[in-house]
Amino acid sequence: MKNNLVISAQGFSDENTANIIANFTATLIKELVKQTQLNISKLKRVLISCDFESALADIAKEYGHESSSFTNNKQSVAIAQLLSKLTDNGLYSEFTLVLSVEFFYDLFNKDGSISLDHTSNIIHMMHHELIHIHEKNESRLDAGKLVDEYDDAILMTSTRSWSEFLANYMSAQTSTPKLIKMQLSSLETALIDIPKEIKSLVNRYKVGLLSLDEMYFNVKNKVKLIANLYGYAFGYMSSIKIEPNLYPPSLLDLLENTKLSSLLKKLAESFLELKDIFYQGKLSDYEMFENANKTIHSIYKLFGLTLDRQQGTLYIHVD
Repeated sequence: MKNNLVISAQGFSDENTANIIANFTATLIKELVKQTQLNISKLKRVLISCDFESALADIAKEYGHESSSFTNNKQSVAIAQLLSKLTDNGLYSEFTLVLSVEFFYDLFNKDGSISLDHTSNIIHMMHHELIHIHEKNESRLDAGKLVDEYDDAILMTSTRSWSEFLANYMSAQTSTPKLIKMQLSSLETALIDIPKEIKSLVNRYKVGLLSLDEMYFNVKNKVKLIANLYGYAFGYMSSIKIEPNLYPPSLLDLLENTKLSSLLKKLAESFLELKDIFYQGKLSDYEMFENANKTIHSIYKLFGLTLDRQQGTLYIHVD
């Protein structure tokens, strides 16, 4: 790993704690890169913050993004996010990895002191994040592609859920039973709750309690969440043997016997196809996500929404 990676910690009341976490992070990244040979060449900065949202907003502004967003709902809360800076030609020029202090929860003792005795979960989570950087460095997709509302709903859902699949697939060997169980439980909760929530949103729109824009915005976020959580879980499920006791009670049934089952299986097939293309060094065109895009489109249709693009404008048809 090159010596130009800057690791900083902000918002800590105790400088010693901040230094211990920053030094641990530097050592961890160095060892993971050494062991895995991941390409993190454009990672310029790791920012560890006690105010994750503000840190993301600051880096997004610095990199010229209009805004920053992160997952924050009852099924999943983000504690790490990679932000990218692009050249005028639409190529990645550098990355900043923003980490919430909660990323390092396992280092803190009950009295607030720091211990490096329980780091296995953090090692895996960092491995996952570094694979995201490796993926962006190794693929040849147009990072500067202009995304309209239709692409945001379909293509971005496909690419991001596949990215989460790949990160867990490639990092599965460092995973822990605790994190695997947590991801599988999150998927179970999502597959139970989200279909009901989407149905309620659509029904409220039909009776005039929600505008079309408000209904669609919320449905879109929930479809993205289903895809992302499935990507996380299927990354583990397709890479390593998972002990039966780690599966939550109803997950396997939900993956086999619900309306979403067949579509999730198709999404899984797309993930594996794209993984093979990536391993061959040939992931170079967004058209390669066509099968995944069709599946995401079908998920919307399952819930009564048909998305259509005409002359760059998104049209939403509700059954």
